[in-house]
Amino acid sequence: MPSSFTPLAQITPSLYLSDHAAASSLPALEAAGITHIVNVAAGCPNAHPDRIRYLTIGCRDRGYEVLSLYFGEVAGFVAKAEATRVWAADGDQVASGAGEERRKEIRDGRRPGRTLIHCQFGISRSVTFVLSTLMLNYGHSLASALALVRSVREEAEPNPGFMRQLRELDGSSTAEDGAEYPTAADKAVATLCSAYSVNYLPGGQLADLTRGAVKAIRDVSEGMGRMDTLIRAWQTTCENYATRSDRDERARRAFGRMWREAIEGEVVSKEETGRALVEMKEGEGWEDVKVDVPLAEGFLGVLWGDLGLDED
Repeated sequence: MPSSFTPLAQITPSLYLSDHAAASSLPALEAAGITHIVNVAAGCPNAHPDRIRYLTIGCRDRGYEVLSLYFGEVAGFVAKAEATRVWAADGDQVASGAGEERRKEIRDGRRPGRTLIHCQFGISRSVTFVLSTLMLNYGHSLASALALVRSVREEAEPNPGFMRQLRELDGSSTAEDGAEYPTAADKAVATLCSAYSVNYLPGGQLADLTRGAVKAIRDVSEGMGRMDTLIRAWQTTCENYATRSDRDERARRAFGRMWREAIEGEVVSKEETGRALVEMKEGEGWEDVKVDVPLAEGFLGVLWGDLGLDED
Protein backbone atom coordinates (compact mmCIF):
# COMPACT_ATOMS: atom_id res chain seq x y z
CA MET A 1 0.00 0.00 0.00
CA PRO A 2 1.41 3.45 -0.87
CA SER A 3 2.98 5.24 2.08
CA SER A 4 1.19 8.48 1.12
CA PHE A 5 -2.15 7.14 2.37
CA THR A 6 -3.92 9.39 4.86
CA PRO A 7 -5.50 7.18 7.59
CA LEU A 8 -8.68 9.28 7.92
CA ALA A 9 -9.11 11.77 5.09
CA GLN A 10 -11.43 14.65 5.98
CA ILE A 11 -13.48 15.58 2.91
CA THR A 12 -15.87 18.08 4.53
CA PRO A 13 -16.26 19.15 8.17
CA SER A 14 -18.52 16.14 8.72
CA LEU A 15 -17.54 13.59 6.03
CA TYR A 16 -14.46 11.35 6.13
CA LEU A 17 -12.95 8.61 3.96
CA SER A 18 -10.62 5.75 4.89
CA ASP A 19 -9.60 2.14 4.44
CA HIS A 20 -10.76 -0.71 6.69
CA ALA A 21 -7.67 -0.65 8.89
CA ALA A 22 -8.16 2.99 9.86
CA ALA A 23 -11.90 2.44 10.30
CA SER A 24 -11.08 -0.29 12.82
CA SER A 25 -8.93 1.97 15.02
CA LEU A 26 -11.12 3.24 17.85
CA PRO A 27 -8.54 5.84 18.99
CA ALA A 28 -8.41 7.27 15.46
CA LEU A 29 -12.20 7.34 15.21
CA GLU A 30 -12.58 9.02 18.58
CA ALA A 31 -9.87 11.57 17.78
CA ALA A 32 -11.75 12.53 14.60
CA GLY A 33 -15.11 12.59 16.38
CA ILE A 34 -16.67 9.94 14.11
CA THR A 35 -20.25 9.13 15.16
CA HIS A 36 -21.48 7.22 12.08
CA ILE A 37 -19.77 4.79 9.68
CA VAL A 38 -20.77 3.51 6.23
CA ASN A 39 -19.04 0.17 5.58
CA VAL A 40 -19.23 -0.63 1.86
CA ALA A 41 -16.74 -3.54 1.75
CA ALA A 42 -17.96 -7.11 1.46
CA GLY A 43 -16.03 -9.27 3.91
CA CYS A 44 -14.95 -6.45 6.22
CA PRO A 45 -16.81 -6.66 9.55
CA ASN A 46 -18.07 -3.65 11.46
CA ALA A 47 -15.35 -3.05 14.06
CA HIS A 48 -17.24 -1.09 16.72
CA PRO A 49 -21.00 -1.60 16.39
CA ASP A 50 -21.44 -1.06 20.13
CA ARG A 51 -19.86 2.40 19.99
CA ILE A 52 -20.75 3.79 16.56
CA ARG A 53 -23.85 3.72 14.34
CA TYR A 54 -23.28 1.75 11.12
CA LEU A 55 -24.82 1.48 7.69
CA THR A 56 -23.50 -1.71 6.07
CA ILE A 57 -23.61 -2.23 2.31
CA GLY A 58 -21.45 -5.17 1.28
CA CYS A 59 -20.01 -4.49 -2.18
CA ARG A 60 -17.14 -5.94 -4.16
CA ASP A 61 -14.74 -3.87 -6.24
CA ARG A 62 -16.06 -5.09 -9.58
CA GLY A 63 -17.30 -2.81 -12.30
CA TYR A 64 -20.57 -4.66 -12.82
CA GLU A 65 -21.63 -4.15 -9.18
CA VAL A 66 -24.62 -1.78 -9.12
CA LEU A 67 -23.54 0.68 -6.43
CA SER A 68 -25.90 3.33 -7.78
CA LEU A 69 -28.82 1.50 -6.13
CA TYR A 70 -27.46 2.67 -2.78
CA PHE A 71 -26.33 6.23 -3.60
CA GLY A 72 -29.51 7.74 -2.15
CA GLU A 73 -29.45 5.55 0.97
CA VAL A 74 -25.87 6.49 1.79
CA ALA A 75 -26.46 10.19 1.13
CA GLY A 76 -29.51 10.09 3.40
CA PHE A 77 -27.53 8.36 6.17
CA VAL A 78 -24.85 11.06 5.96
CA ALA A 79 -27.48 13.83 6.02
CA LYS A 80 -29.13 12.35 9.11
CA ALA A 81 -25.75 12.10 10.81
CA GLU A 82 -25.12 15.78 10.13
CA ALA A 83 -28.52 16.60 11.61
CA THR A 84 -27.51 14.83 14.83
CA ARG A 85 -25.99 17.21 17.37
CA VAL A 86 -23.22 15.79 19.58
CA TRP A 87 -21.02 17.35 22.21
CA ALA A 88 -17.96 18.89 20.61
CA ALA A 89 -14.59 17.66 21.87
CA ASP A 90 -11.98 20.10 23.14
CA GLY A 91 -9.97 19.73 19.96
CA ASP A 92 -12.80 20.58 17.56
CA GLN A 93 -12.05 23.53 15.31
CA VAL A 94 -14.39 25.94 13.56
CA ALA A 95 -13.89 25.46 9.83
CA SER A 96 -12.86 28.65 8.04
CA GLY A 97 -15.75 28.34 5.60
CA ALA A 98 -18.42 27.52 8.17
CA GLY A 99 -21.56 29.64 8.29
CA GLU A 100 -22.38 31.67 11.37
CA GLU A 101 -24.96 29.15 12.59
CA ARG A 102 -22.41 26.34 12.40
CA ARG A 103 -19.80 28.50 14.15
CA LYS A 104 -22.25 29.27 16.95
CA GLU A 105 -23.11 25.58 17.40
CA ILE A 106 -19.45 24.65 17.82
CA ARG A 107 -18.74 27.59 20.12
CA ASP A 108 -21.71 26.53 22.24
CA GLY A 109 -20.26 23.04 22.59
CA ARG A 110 -22.40 21.19 20.04
CA ARG A 111 -21.53 20.06 16.52
CA PRO A 112 -23.04 17.88 13.77
CA GLY A 113 -22.33 14.16 13.72
CA ARG A 114 -19.46 12.99 11.54
CA THR A 115 -19.60 10.11 9.07
CA LEU A 116 -16.74 7.93 7.85
CA ILE A 117 -17.21 5.98 4.62
CA HIS A 118 -14.76 3.11 4.17
CA CYS A 119 -14.04 0.02 2.07
CA GLN A 120 -11.02 -2.27 2.27
CA PHE A 121 -8.38 0.04 0.81
CA GLY A 122 -10.15 3.39 0.56
CA ILE A 123 -9.53 3.71 -3.16
CA SER A 124 -12.56 2.63 -5.21
CA ARG A 125 -15.80 1.61 -3.46
CA SER A 126 -15.71 4.09 -0.59
CA VAL A 127 -14.53 6.86 -2.90
CA THR A 128 -17.50 6.13 -5.18
CA PHE A 129 -19.94 6.64 -2.33
CA VAL A 130 -18.15 9.75 -1.08
CA LEU A 131 -18.38 11.23 -4.58
CA SER A 132 -22.08 10.38 -4.95
CA THR A 133 -22.78 11.89 -1.52
CA LEU A 134 -20.95 15.09 -2.43
CA MET A 135 -23.05 15.29 -5.59
CA LEU A 136 -26.39 14.54 -3.93
CA ASN A 137 -25.97 16.40 -0.62
CA TYR A 138 -23.65 19.26 -1.48
CA GLY A 139 -24.40 20.06 -5.12
CA HIS A 140 -21.00 19.11 -6.52
CA SER A 141 -20.48 18.05 -10.10
CA LEU A 142 -18.56 14.81 -10.54
CA ALA A 143 -15.49 16.78 -11.63
CA SER A 144 -15.52 19.10 -8.62
CA ALA A 145 -16.25 16.24 -6.20
CA LEU A 146 -13.36 14.18 -7.58
CA ALA A 147 -11.01 17.16 -7.37
CA LEU A 148 -12.00 17.74 -3.74
CA VAL A 149 -11.49 14.11 -2.75
CA ARG A 150 -8.13 13.83 -4.54
CA SER A 151 -6.93 17.01 -2.85
CA VAL A 152 -6.84 15.05 0.41
CA ARG A 153 -6.52 11.48 -0.90
CA GLU A 154 -4.66 11.42 -4.18
CA GLU A 155 -4.99 7.62 -4.49
CA ALA A 156 -8.79 7.93 -5.00
CA GLU A 157 -9.64 5.94 -8.14
CA PRO A 158 -13.10 4.35 -8.62
CA ASN A 159 -12.98 1.49 -11.09
CA PRO A 160 -14.32 2.20 -14.60
CA GLY A 161 -17.70 0.58 -13.92
CA PHE A 162 -18.26 2.75 -10.85
CA MET A 163 -17.18 5.84 -12.78
CA ARG A 164 -19.84 5.10 -15.41
CA GLN A 165 -22.46 4.99 -12.68
CA LEU A 166 -21.21 8.29 -11.27
CA ARG A 167 -21.32 9.87 -14.73
CA GLU A 168 -24.92 8.72 -15.04
CA LEU A 169 -25.68 10.41 -11.72
CA ASP A 170 -23.88 13.51 -12.94
CA GLY A 171 -25.69 13.42 -16.28
CA SER A 172 -22.40 13.45 -18.17
CA SER A 173 -21.85 9.85 -19.23
CA THR A 174 -19.58 9.61 -22.26
CA ALA A 175 -19.27 5.84 -22.63
CA GLU A 176 -19.44 4.85 -26.28
CA ASP A 177 -19.57 1.06 -26.34
CA GLY A 178 -22.88 -0.76 -26.21
CA ALA A 179 -21.69 -3.31 -23.65
CA GLU A 180 -21.39 -0.87 -20.78
CA TYR A 181 -21.96 -2.20 -17.26
CA PRO A 182 -24.20 -2.21 -15.37
CA THR A 183 -26.77 -2.83 -18.11
CA ALA A 184 -30.50 -2.18 -17.69
CA ALA A 185 -30.91 -5.92 -17.07
CA ASP A 186 -28.19 -5.89 -14.38
CA LYS A 187 -29.96 -3.02 -12.63
CA ALA A 188 -33.38 -4.65 -12.85
CA VAL A 189 -32.09 -7.91 -11.37
CA ALA A 190 -30.16 -6.11 -8.62
CA THR A 191 -33.27 -4.08 -7.69
CA LEU A 192 -35.36 -7.26 -7.57
CA CYS A 193 -32.92 -9.12 -5.32
CA SER A 194 -32.42 -6.13 -3.02
CA ALA A 195 -36.17 -5.68 -2.58
CA TYR A 196 -36.73 -9.34 -1.77
CA SER A 197 -33.74 -9.46 0.58
CA VAL A 198 -35.19 -6.83 2.91
CA ASN A 199 -38.80 -7.82 2.14
CA TYR A 200 -40.08 -4.25 2.39
CA LEU A 201 -42.54 -4.18 -0.52
CA PRO A 202 -46.07 -5.67 -0.85
CA GLY A 203 -46.31 -8.91 -2.81
CA GLY A 204 -47.83 -7.20 -5.84
CA GLN A 205 -44.93 -4.81 -6.17
CA LEU A 206 -42.40 -7.61 -5.75
CA ALA A 207 -44.17 -9.50 -8.54
CA ASP A 208 -43.95 -6.37 -10.71
CA LEU A 209 -40.20 -6.22 -10.09
CA THR A 210 -39.91 -9.86 -11.16
CA ARG A 211 -41.79 -9.17 -14.39
CA GLY A 212 -39.68 -6.08 -14.96
CA ALA A 213 -36.47 -8.08 -14.59
CA VAL A 214 -37.74 -10.74 -17.02
CA LYS A 215 -38.60 -8.00 -19.53
CA ALA A 216 -35.14 -6.47 -19.10
CA ILE A 217 -33.57 -9.86 -19.86
CA ARG A 218 -35.83 -10.18 -22.92
CA ASP A 219 -34.66 -6.75 -24.12
CA VAL A 220 -30.97 -7.65 -23.93
CA SER A 221 -29.33 -7.06 -27.29
CA GLU A 222 -28.47 -10.11 -29.36
CA GLY A 223 -24.80 -9.24 -29.25
CA MET A 224 -24.65 -9.34 -25.45
CA GLY A 225 -26.65 -12.55 -25.10
CA ARG A 226 -29.50 -13.19 -22.70
CA MET A 227 -27.90 -16.30 -21.25
CA ASP A 228 -24.56 -14.57 -20.67
CA THR A 229 -26.46 -11.80 -18.87
CA LEU A 230 -28.27 -14.32 -16.65
CA ILE A 231 -25.07 -16.19 -15.79
CA ARG A 232 -23.24 -12.98 -14.93
CA ALA A 233 -26.20 -11.73 -12.89
CA TRP A 234 -26.43 -15.01 -10.97
CA GLN A 235 -22.74 -14.87 -10.05
CA THR A 236 -23.11 -11.26 -8.92
CA THR A 237 -26.19 -12.14 -6.86
CA CYS A 238 -24.32 -14.97 -5.14
CA GLU A 239 -21.41 -12.64 -4.35
CA ASN A 240 -23.72 -9.98 -2.93
CA TYR A 241 -25.85 -12.48 -1.00
CA ALA A 242 -23.25 -15.08 -0.09
CA THR A 243 -24.45 -16.48 3.25
CA ARG A 244 -27.20 -18.81 4.46
CA SER A 245 -28.98 -15.97 6.26
CA ASP A 246 -32.70 -15.48 5.65
CA ARG A 247 -31.97 -12.16 3.92
CA ASP A 248 -29.51 -13.65 1.44
CA GLU A 249 -31.66 -16.73 0.92
CA ARG A 250 -34.66 -14.57 -0.06
CA ALA A 251 -32.57 -12.71 -2.62
CA ARG A 252 -31.20 -15.85 -4.25
CA ARG A 253 -34.59 -17.59 -4.39
CA ALA A 254 -36.11 -14.44 -5.93
CA PHE A 255 -33.46 -14.63 -8.64
CA GLY A 256 -34.28 -18.29 -9.22
CA ARG A 257 -38.01 -17.54 -9.56
CA MET A 258 -37.25 -14.74 -12.00
CA TRP A 259 -35.12 -17.07 -14.15
CA ARG A 260 -37.84 -19.71 -14.09
CA GLU A 261 -40.37 -17.13 -15.29
CA ALA A 262 -37.95 -16.27 -18.09
CA ILE A 263 -37.96 -19.94 -19.09
CA GLU A 264 -41.74 -20.19 -18.87
CA GLY A 265 -42.06 -17.01 -20.93
CA GLU A 266 -39.70 -18.46 -23.55
CA VAL A 267 -37.16 -15.70 -23.04
CA VAL A 268 -34.60 -18.50 -22.72
CA SER A 269 -35.11 -22.25 -22.98
CA LYS A 270 -34.71 -24.83 -20.23
CA GLU A 271 -32.29 -26.80 -22.41
CA GLU A 272 -30.13 -23.75 -23.07
CA THR A 273 -30.17 -22.93 -19.36
CA GLY A 274 -29.02 -26.41 -18.37
CA ARG A 275 -26.17 -26.36 -20.89
CA ALA A 276 -25.05 -22.90 -19.80
CA LEU A 277 -24.95 -23.84 -16.11
CA VAL A 278 -22.99 -27.01 -16.83
CA GLU A 279 -20.55 -25.04 -19.00
CA MET A 280 -20.17 -22.46 -16.24
CA LYS A 281 -19.33 -25.13 -13.68
CA GLU A 282 -16.88 -26.83 -16.01
CA GLY A 283 -15.29 -23.56 -17.14
CA GLU A 284 -12.00 -22.07 -16.00
CA GLY A 285 -13.67 -19.29 -14.04
CA TRP A 286 -15.65 -21.58 -11.71
CA GLU A 287 -12.76 -21.96 -9.26
CA ASP A 288 -12.59 -18.17 -8.96
CA VAL A 289 -16.33 -18.07 -8.28
CA LYS A 290 -15.88 -20.58 -5.46
CA VAL A 291 -13.08 -18.50 -3.95
CA ASP A 292 -15.38 -15.48 -3.84
CA VAL A 293 -18.43 -17.52 -2.79
CA PRO A 294 -17.43 -20.61 -0.77
CA LEU A 295 -21.03 -21.86 -0.79
CA ALA A 296 -21.37 -21.56 -4.58
CA GLU A 297 -21.70 -25.31 -5.16
CA GLY A 298 -24.71 -25.49 -2.85
CA PHE A 299 -26.25 -22.33 -4.28
CA LEU A 300 -25.95 -23.78 -7.78
CA GLY A 301 -27.72 -26.94 -6.66
CA VAL A 302 -30.62 -24.91 -5.26
CA LEU A 303 -30.82 -22.86 -8.47
CA TRP A 304 -30.87 -26.08 -10.52
CA GLY A 305 -33.88 -27.23 -8.51
CA ASP A 306 -35.62 -23.83 -8.65
CA LEU A 307 -35.39 -23.90 -12.43
CA GLY A 308 -36.91 -27.37 -12.62
CA LEU A 309 -33.85 -28.75 -14.35
CA ASP A 310 -34.02 -31.91 -12.23
CA GLU A 311 -37.57 -32.62 -13.44
CA ASP A 312 -36.46 -33.95 -16.83
